[in-house]
Amino acid sequence: MLCSESLERRAFLLKRCRLLLTGMSGRRRWSLCSLLLYGVALCATIFRTEAARAESCVTLEPVKQALAARASGDVLVARDLLLKEEVNCADDPDFLMELAITLWWLEDPRLAMNKLQLAEPTVVEGWSVERQAGFFEIKGRVYLALGKLHLAESSMRKAVRLNPQEASHRAGLGTALRVDYRQKAARQAYTEALSIDPASVEAAEGLRQLKSDYRWLVQAFARAVTAGDGGNVGTGWSPGGELYANYKLTGRHDLFARITQQMPQFGDPGGPDTELPSTVLTRAEAGARYAYSPNLLLAASYQLTFSVEPTLHSILLESSYQLKPLVFLLAARPGVNAAGDFDILMMAGLQYYFRGDLWGMLQVFQHFAATPPERPTTYSTTVLATVAWDATARLNLRGGAGFGIYTSGWGYPAYASLNYRISERWSAGLGYEFFGGFYSRHQLSLDATVRF
Repeated sequence: MLCSESLERRAFLLKRCRLLLTGMSGRRRWSLCSLLLYGVALCATIFRTEAARAESCVTLEPVKQALAARASGDVLVARDLLLKEEVNCADDPDFLMELAITLWWLEDPRLAMNKLQLAEPTVVEGWSVERQAGFFEIKGRVYLALGKLHLAESSMRKAVRLNPQEASHRAGLGTALRVDYRQKAARQAYTEALSIDPASVEAAEGLRQLKSDYRWLVQAFARAVTAGDGGNVGTGWSPGGELYANYKLTGRHDLFARITQQMPQFGDPGGPDTELPSTVLTRAEAGARYAYSPNLLLAASYQLTFSVEPTLHSILLESSYQLKPLVFLLAARPGVNAAGDFDILMMAGLQYYFRGDLWGMLQVFQHFAATPPERPTTYSTTVLATVAWDATARLNLRGGAGFGIYTSGWGYPAYASLNYRISERWSAGLGYEFFGGFYSRHQLSLDATVRF
């Protein structure tokens, strides 16, 4: 088509050339006409070369092999084959789109978005409306993988506007809205997708997940603690409880609050230094979490600790960065009270996913309390290792042990817990914690969680 257009254009220019050259001398007329013809021929050659190269990128045998490998599940092989051909096809939008889809499947959304942005300037000019809609759907899904929910929604809506009768575009829009916790709009998009294609798996699964995508999570804990100094286990015990609530504001923003109470101990304390409160100890906390990206999570909260001593004001800052299969954890909690006492807790951790249902974590805690001269400064350094396993779809098991050096001596903490999901809304758990060394402590806890 490009070649025929070039020939028609050349004939038109020749006609114009004859009209313009009327009255010129023979030599000048021949030189100018030859120059114009040479330019037209050069443009036609460039057009033919570009058309042949664009066509060859779609029909190249390595590209066909890559697409066949991707269809059969060999996505890594497909990526390697496509990357080898990228040098020759770097300006072919069809090729770039297929490469972006492959990279998206391999969970490399940043590089996938780079390829899509390279292809986009030529998409509107050279593609059919259906092909353009498919491009914007893929772009929306890559934005979704990047955690850019509003851009994902915008791209999906472009796809729907261009091709409103394609069910996958509406299902993709529903997924973008569901992840952003806009449940009513997501349900409408999924329903429209199913009305177009009743066999749409994404729309049917999305409607099912909407039933379990709850905004609220509320947990209640009940604890009983007994402690004693050294190797002496006290016969007294201290009851306590905790109430925690989390609200999903959007797909990237959470609000949470927590209140904890530990009652004075009852019975024989077991020794003069049991680390149990002699009066009601209350800690209140409120904060927010923000998913900066699918890999980076940030959280900040404000804490108040009430006891017989002046109220302790603390700010807790937390961050986690996921680089599969690793997750890096950092936290800091500086605090101060009216008497000028400083209480600082820092944590660094590394989490490793052995597989989807099994992970391990290593954490290092550093605690430092600076108090007025009449009271000693306290510190501690603790290393804690944890292993968690989803034994079944409903049962989660977790256990950990560690070693620490404290102002009063050395100690070794350990804990074990299980959590059982009773239904989509309800779950219950049982936990046991132990601390041995310069003092002993046993804690038994029960918890219940509800989502709505």
